[in-house]
Amino acid sequence: MSRYGAVTVAAIILASSACTASSPDTGDGSVPSVNRNYITQEQIRGTAARNALDAVRTLRPAWLVKRGPQSVSFEADIVVYFGRARLGGLQALSEIAAGTITSMEFLTPAAANFRFGAGHPYGAIVVLSQEPDRK
Repeated sequence: MSRYGAVTVAAIILASSACTASSPDTGDGSVPSVNRNYITQEQIRGTAARNALDAVRTLRPAWLVKRGPQSVSFEADIVVYFGRARLGGLQALSEIAAGTITSMEFLTPAAANFRFGAGHPYGAIVVLSQEPDRK
């Protein structure tokens, strides 16, 4: 191999090793991954969010972007569910206190239509909360 070829190979190896990101170790050898369609209670606690809308704006702002057909005559919104109860559009998120949320999940239009029935052209956000203690 020529000197030029050896330098090129060394540069490629160095560049590729510099591009690999080091990830935190989970102890079992696996690398933790972040689910783009899910927010955990721990992630919410790590923010200054007062309500679910603040948490989504901070952690997953892409959830708030409507994708797909839009027109003046076709007005729809991303649907918000609290458990299985339909609350309405995105503004309903501002009525859910961040401290009560255990998790939030974004459903694609196909997944939302499968779970809740037709009428979710932009998907849905499902908010789960802690059950109050019953004594």
